[in-house]
Amino acid sequence: MRARHLLAVVAVALILALAGCGGGGGGGGGGITITTDVTGRIVDVAGNGIDGANVQADTGSRAIITATTSGGGYYTLRGIPVQTDFILTVNSGGTLQTYLGVQVGAPFNGSSPLDIVLSPSASPPGTTISIIPDDTTIATGTTPSFGAVIDQSGATANAVWTVSGAAGQINGSFFTLSPGLVGSTVKLRAMVRLSNDQVATAERTLTVVNPGGGDDGPPPFPE
Repeated sequence: MRARHLLAVVAVALILALAGCGGGGGGGGGGITITTDVTGRIVDVAGNGIDGANVQADTGSRAIITATTSGGGYYTLRGIPVQTDFILTVNSGGTLQTYLGVQVGAPFNGSSPLDIVLSPSASPPGTTISIIPDDTTIATGTTPSFGAVIDQSGATANAVWTVSGAAGQINGSFFTLSPGLVGSTVKLRAMVRLSNDQVATAERTLTVVNPGGGDDGPPPFPE
């Protein structure tokens, strides 16, 4: 009896040890992929929403995920891995545009925004871009706007925009943010399509602070 009792204890301990190694939940176990629902809007260069456009994400490790825009150019792609490059394709009226190396960040309020200005023009390979203005803080209660410019020429770039830690949407040639709580961090990412379908990327990390003078509206672009 004593030997059987000892064997039972050893068996239970072994089961518990194996369960601990397996890692059944969140926290950083290997091989766990964090996904998000990507929501956004497809607009033309004049800022008009494009309905009926097919949006496709090829993540490589998962099935190709598709959506169709409606209600003013809005769409949702479900189950996109965060902080992982994927291929984004937009097909509108026979015009096919591909973006290689797109990423989205962690979800905010349940989803990750990804807004696209669809333009037939593309920048040449080797292009670098910047986000303007070069602010590192944004005030809660304001709606600051940011733009993407081509470093070599200073020209306005039509970009794919993503943001985490805040809400945001395309506003003409700008991307307008709605910051959250004071002390929170916002990560803004602009991606510009190049003629070889690669993307030039610029990122900005912003800290949300108390209001300090209001919002002056979109910044001027260089002539």
